[in-house]
Amino acid sequence: MCAYLDRSDEVDLARLAHEAGLSPRQMRHAFARDVGLPMRAYLRWKRLRRAIAAVEGGASLSAAAAAAGFADSAHLSRVFREQFGMTPTQGLSSITWRTLD
Repeated sequence: MCAYLDRSDEVDLARLAHEAGLSPRQMRHAFARDVGLPMRAYLRWKRLRRAIAAVEGGASLSAAAAAAGFADSAHLSRVFREQFGMTPTQGLSSITWRTLD
């Protein structure tokens, strides 16, 4: 399930559920059970990872927000603050980010 979501920019719960042989409701429950967090939280984390990588690559917050699927940089900032307790500027300037491959 995660591999499918990681490969896809557009998430279609019905299609994902169909490919897994489950109803959308069963899919949401199975995902949360198997991954350890709800699909919505996983997708939010995936978008944050994309935005962080874009900033690391030299993009502005606005460009990173757009590349990661956020409505704008304010939306990215709100989600980043909710997740990490600080603004993207604070977090990205004070932390060395390392991706696990």
